[in-house]
This record gives sequence, C-alpha cells and structure tokens, in this order.
Amino acid sequence: MILGKRQPLLETEIKLPVRDRRQVAKQLAELGFNVLKPRHFESNCLFDFPDLRLSKSRSVLRLRFAAGESLLTFKGPPLQARRYARRREVETRVGDGALLREVLESLQLREVFVYEKFRTVFVAATQASPTAAPQAAFDETPIGN
Repeated sequence: MILGKRQPLLETEIKLPVRDRRQVAKQLAELGFNVLKPRHFESNCLFDFPDLRLSKSRSVLRLRFAAGESLLTFKGPPLQARRYARRREVETRVGDGALLREVLESLQLREVFVYEKFRTVFVAATQASPTAAPQAAFDETPIGN
C-alpha cells in the first residue's frame, strides 16, 4: 500500500557547504525558518535496471528509510540550470519499505548505491501549508555538511 499525497512536481535544489551547524540553524531562524523535522538518521537506497537506464538518463529512483517512515522518490533528469539542480520530483510515503524493495527487485531493479546521513529539515514560517512553504535541509554526511 502506498500512502501519501502528491508533492510539488518541480524541485529546485541548491547545495552549499556548511562548517557550523549551530550557526546555520541560527541564520535560518533569523530568516523566519522553524524546525519541521528534528535531526534524524536517513538511509537512502538508489535503484536502477541492469542496463543502468535510469542513471544514463540522469534520473533517480530512491527508497528512503527515515524517522520510522519509508519514502519512494523518482527524480527526473535535471533541467538546465547553472548553480542549482532543478528537476521533476514525485515522492510518496510507503507503508512497508522492505516489502516495496522486494517489489522493485522483482521488477529487475537492483540497488546500485546506498548513502546514509543525518538530516534536520527547516520550513519557512508562512501562511501557506508546510508542504507548500520553502524548506531548507541541513545534511550531515561522511563527505561533508
């Protein structure tokens, strides 16, 4: 069973290196952002077909396990952009991520990459709903923040 509602179809992602987590949180608060999801662990598994057709088209199929939830995400190829990634994204909560993994593997999709990180999600304090408001995520990864 797949649960959830349709997310925005176009994501704009900008990645910036960060040295001081506390300073970033302070600056985001000054800009009107509040913590939406406190710091939590995420495990992300990328899937592709044996011929790597998703990777070759610069698309991503990700199964994420985070904070007791499982999320399935498809990201289409990046659209032209200079300093940021802009791409179609479709994401939904999944009732049983381990079972969905079996479904993906039955469809000949294979896990091709796994990455793990800690993430804190911030949302702009606006009149709009949290899913429509701008968000910022602070990721702590083995290769940098």
